[in-house]
Order: sequence, then C-alpha cells, then structure tokens
Amino acid sequence: MPELPDDDALKAYAATEPERLHDLALAAADRFQFAKLSRMLADQRSQEATDWAVRLAEDLGEVREPESWRRLVRQIAWQLVQRPSIVGLRPQFESRTPVSPDDPGTEFRACLLHELARLHGFNHPRDNDVYLSYGAGLRELGHPLAWLPLNSFAFESRMNRYGRIEGGMLGSENPKRLHAAYPVTPSTDGGTRAGRTARRVLDETRGDAATTGFAQLCQYEAAFYTLPEPLDPADLNGALLAELDAECLEFTTSDLLTTAHTTADDLAADLFLADFAGGMWGEPQYGAYARLHTWQSLYAVMDLAPEPPHQDAIRAAADHRWIRFALPRYTDNEWFTWDLTDTAFACLDPTRTRVTVLAASETD
Repeated sequence: MPELPDDDALKAYAATEPERLHDLALAAADRFQFAKLSRMLADQRSQEATDWAVRLAEDLGEVREPESWRRLVRQIAWQLVQRPSIVGLRPQFESRTPVSPDDPGTEFRACLLHELARLHGFNHPRDNDVYLSYGAGLRELGHPLAWLPLNSFAFESRMNRYGRIEGGMLGSENPKRLHAAYPVTPSTDGGTRAGRTARRVLDETRGDAATTGFAQLCQYEAAFYTLPEPLDPADLNGALLAELDAECLEFTTSDLLTTAHTTADDLAADLFLADFAGGMWGEPQYGAYARLHTWQSLYAVMDLAPEPPHQDAIRAAADHRWIRFALPRYTDNEWFTWDLTDTAFACLDPTRTRVTVLAASETD
C-alpha cells in the first residue's frame, strides 16, 4: 500500500495545491485513504478546493467500478455539506443539466442536492431556482432521489441529527430503557384475544420495501397482519404481539415483552441511522440515500401508494398508533442478538384492523 505524505504536507496541499489531493485520492489504495483525502478537500472553504472536490467525484468513473464510485460520490457529497457555509456549493449546479443516473457527475450532484435539501430545505423558490431547476431535471431523468421532496420537514429533525457523524451505530432498546424513556403500555386480555384472531398477510414486495432502511444490518423482518374487527388501541401491546407468528416474536410471552407508546418519527430516526451508518458489515448509504430508504420504508409500513405527497404521509403517520417493543436478555428467543443493535416496532393502521411488525438486529 503506497504511503501518503504526512498530515502537515497534506494540509498544505489542501490549502495551496488542492489538485494534488485530487490526484492522491484518485490513486488511493483503500477507502480509508480516500475518505481522509476527500474529507481534507471538502473541509477547505476556498472555491478552488471545492471545485477540485467536485472534480474528484466526476473523475471517479474513470478509475473505479460503478459499485465503488457510487459509494464514494455519496461520501463526497455528504462531506461537502458538513461545512459551516454552503455558499461555495451553489456554482456546482449553475448551467448544469443531469445527464444520466450512470454518470458520476450527475449522481454526485443528485446526492449533493438532496443532502442540501435534507439539512436546509429549499422551501422557498426565491434564490433557490438553480437547485429547483436541477431537481426538475432529475425528475425528468427518472433518478431515484427525485422522488424525495426538496424541502425539509420538522418530522425529520431527529433523522437529521443522526446524519452528522460517520461511523455511528444504531443502539439497542431494552425493557429498562423503555421504562425510563417511554410511556409503557400494559398487557391486556383484549390484546391476547385479538392476537389469536390475527391473520398473517404474506407480501414479499411490501416486506422488502418496509425493511429497506434496515437492509444494511445483518437481520431484519417485516410482518403484516389483519384483524377480523377493529382493535381497541389500548390492546396494541405485548399481549397481542406474543400471539403473532413473526420470527422476531418466537418464544415470547406477554410477561417477557415490554411495549411502549411512540411516534413514527422515532421509527424514522432508527431507519435513517441504520442506513446512513451501514451497521457493522453493511455499506454506509450517507444522508441522501438514507433519507430515500427511510421514506420508502415508512410508506411500505403504512401501506401507502408512492404517489401521495410526503406531507400526506406525515399526516397518515399521525393517524397510526405506534409502539416500540423489547425483550430482556437470556430468553428462548434467539432472533434478537442483545449485542450492537436490537430495535423493534409495531403499528396499528387508522382502520384499527391492520398491524405491522418491523424489527432489526445487528451483531459482530
């Protein structure tokens, strides 16, 4: 592995000869070297350094396979929006037109645009015409990120707090933490009766979509159920879950399960962090794609068609009832690992006749 110049020399290059960092990054021996060099370029606030960081993203297609350059351009886009001022990023969209999803420059700008939208939002057309124009071009191109809005929502505030530091890990919720941080829901006889009448609905396509945000973790599951009659919201609890046949609920009882009231933005935050960071063995997706995958999961969990605006999805989420659940250690349930990540949710739809279970686990 070729050695890089020492840090003092690299800092000098970043400040005075950013093109040298560009060349070193293109020839980097591994992703750690690349991340260090691209971050040093992105941290420089000069327009020259910014331009070379962008050129680095554009040039990756010449030296990397698509699977590699796609991950790296996402990383560069995320690095650039971490700077205190984003003024120097506006010129990267001026007089630019999306070419193809397979073009590194187009993919980079799509990621950069949606990183900016995620953090800052282009809620007002004034002074944002250049960004809105590029976003319109992405929609015409059918780019996957173009499904996302170019404004940001208060609903996403917890998600966005998680998207500022690389190398994070979605932690675990256990019964003790649920009792401390959430209003716990007691088990009820009505929950037991309802759980025994629940019918599993097999839908592989919806299941894949619902778990998109957890797909970088080692284990995840989505399970869907219908009930013969509306459920009293108070009966969405551990007694009901203990009667369901999801793999993550094997060998559970109402005495073992702890359930607690929560809201959809709690699930969104977990989905986002899992996808943004990539878990122990997965690939970090960074902010733009983590936001996309989070929203795709939420739509599938609530069984929404992709057409409704995201504001409608937020309103729909408020009409659902959401709970977290957790198990203690040392039970017969082997699905949860009680290691790096254990997270689990269930929701009841507004008709009170459909229940979704979504869970994920990660271990080294």
